Amino acid sequence: MFSKIRRSFFAITWFCFARWNPRGTLFFWRSFLLKLFGAKIVGRVNVYPSAKIWDPKNLTMYNGSCIDNDVFIYNVAMVSIGERSVISREAKLCTATHDYNLDSFDLKTKPINIMNDVWICMDVFVAPGVNIGSFGVALARSVILNDILNYEVFLGNPAKCVRMRKKINSQL
Repeated sequence: MFSKIRRSFFAITWFCFARWNPRGTLFFWRSFLLKLFGAKIVGRVNVYPSAKIWDPKNLTMYNGSCIDNDVFIYNVAMVSIGERSVISREAKLCTATHDYNLDSFDLKTKPINIMNDVWICMDVFVAPGVNIGSFGVALARSVILNDILNYEVFLGNPAKCVRMRKKINSQL
């Protein structure tokens, strides 16, 4: 019961104090609101105003990560987003499903783990229990049902590995 009240209060707070923010500014303010409701944020992150996060308590973000506008994170279980990883517009990360083999449709939850330097492109769906390795890419409109290993590029519905990302050593 307390969880529902906390999530409801967060939704109201986000609507009143974050959704109106200008798109490219006030990242620190939105990070503060997420932390206030239990998110673990390490370093500076960019969360855009129209992002929808079901439960901040089940969100971990690391330095340089980004959640773009209109992203929906349905995090009944934990979602972890690594350093410099980008979740692009309208992507959906879903950590819960139902067991359709049971008459009661019991809820099943599995965490999503996104490592460093990952790019989840526009309008991608990431299923419960998926792990995405460092430098992995899910191309636009893909449905990610299986793990993406380091440097793999996935495309399609259901998504499959279509190539390996080039390893470029970019030291400044």
